[in-house]
Amino acid sequence: MANVLIDKQLMAVKLDFKTKEGVLGALSDKLRALDMVTEDFQVHLLERENNFPTGLNAGVPLALCHTEAQ
Repeated sequence: MANVLIDKQLMAVKLDFKTKEGVLGALSDKLRALDMVTEDFQVHLLERENNFPTGLNAGVPLALCHTEAQ
């Protein structure tokens, strides 16, 4: 089994947003502040979300921030 590393800097809990755009915007801003994504990441993330939603049917509301590798 592979080792799993969770970086606490990348975690966000108890967020209080009314829209998925608000949540994704806040998370992408956090990634940008950590210099982990490009400046246009949020634009591409929201475009992709509109085409292919990333919400997961889990026991709690959950979404994974992602976009194309470029």
